Amino acid sequence: MPRRRKPTWITETRLALMWPVWLLGALVVVVVAAAAALGAAVWLGVYQPPAGHRGAAQVAAPEPAHVPREAPPALPTLPTLPTLPTLPTPTSLPASPTAYATATVSVTASATEVPPAAEQRPAATQEGAVQPFPQGPGRIVIILDDMGMVPSLSARAIANLPSPVALSFLVAGEGTATQAQQAKAKGHPVLLHLPMEPQAHGAAAEPDMGPHGLKVGMDSATIVANVEHNLAPLRGVAEGVNNHMGSRFTQWPAGMQVALARLAHEGLYFIDSKTAAPTATRQAVQGLNLPWATRDVFLDHVPTPAAIRAEMYRAVVLAQKRARAGNTTPVVVIGHPLPETLAVLETELPAVAAAGVVLVSPSAALSVAR
Repeated sequence: MPRRRKPTWITETRLALMWPVWLLGALVVVVVAAAAALGAAVWLGVYQPPAGHRGAAQVAAPEPAHVPREAPPALPTLPTLPTLPTLPTPTSLPASPTAYATATVSVTASATEVPPAAEQRPAATQEGAVQPFPQGPGRIVIILDDMGMVPSLSARAIANLPSPVALSFLVAGEGTATQAQQAKAKGHPVLLHLPMEPQAHGAAAEPDMGPHGLKVGMDSATIVANVEHNLAPLRGVAEGVNNHMGSRFTQWPAGMQVALARLAHEGLYFIDSKTAAPTATRQAVQGLNLPWATRDVFLDHVPTPAAIRAEMYRAVVLAQKRARAGNTTPVVVIGHPLPETLAVLETELPAVAAAGVVLVSPSAALSVAR
């Protein structure tokens, strides 16, 4: 049997140093295995690292699925603003009653506003005015506005025109107080030409309606006071009222109702000159028991003899058309005491009568809202 060799000190020393190496190796294996297991757990989602941890083993969490934002609340729908009526294009008109009194005959009409542009007549209609008036029955009302402003022209109208022609006086006129009495004595229906606020046209200055007119925004007491101020010189003489200018005020229902209620209280009637279309008159007269009517034809918007004859021709045709349809409502015609207008009326009214059309007073055109 071989004899065992006794370990030397070198061998003993080497064996003594090996066990730390084995221990360290075993520790490394354990750490690596633990790290691998932790990484696998994170990758598989079994383990979630604490918030804020930034260790190597942390795996970025997947982005959450996109969640659409909540839609903001819908804004309220604003009410649709009403469409305003198209206003007439201004022409060269005198700025005030004083300017009218000194204006030459070439000035268009008077300080009264022009009618809506849609009512201007084409040249073809004016050419038809030279034709004889067609034969047939019908009824026409003629009202001349702005009386009293030029006393000589007003006197001519009073003296030369048939008595059914109605004459509407502005109280600002220097001839109003005397000539209104003269007109009534001659048998003419007398009206008050009541100033009402006009509509400004673009950059042009607002036309001057004269003193003590009715304006949008006035309180009821002021409206009534202004109506009474205008009526005072003609009380007991005037049987009715029509508006001077007024394309703005006549579109204000509340103000019109106050003014017209006062006229009803005075026992007067109202003729809407219709310087704007539409107006609030039909709405304002409801429940007032106020007789009223509205203009159909504007006689001298273009103050030339041919144009004035054309409008008179149109009024005759319209009156005959109504009569054929069984409508007895007369056609309401409004003009002014211009030399051209007076000359046409003096010449043509006998021919109108010969054609079968009867001239009647404004009272024949009135109706009462029910």
